Amino acid sequence: MELICIVCPKSCHLTVDGDKVSGNGCKRGELFAKEEAIAPKRSVTTTVATAFCDFPVLPVKTESDIPKAKIEELMQFVRGLYVTKKLKCGDVVAENILGLGINLVATESVFTQKQEVSE
Repeated sequence: MELICIVCPKSCHLTVDGDKVSGNGCKRGELFAKEEAIAPKRSVTTTVATAFCDFPVLPVKTESDIPKAKIEELMQFVRGLYVTKKLKCGDVVAENILGLGINLVATESVFTQKQEVSE
């Protein structure tokens, strides 16, 4: 299997043959290649519908990587979400998504344009 490492800007061209990795410029590249060959994972960023007409969608992301094979199931789950309360960046939108122990969090704060943010 041949891959391009995405761990750092060097973009090393990696070759995975069984449990051997070549072409990596660092240990992180080796780890990335082994994980990608066995159980690829990705972080997911998307949007969730809200109840606020001046903020109709809220950007969200997974707190950490999820199995690549679960992305389609996650997107179906996300389509069913509807945010009805004001959230701050980093607030949890959905806990333990798909039973993976990973939360879906807001990446922006939801406030109407007329409301001022106060701590």
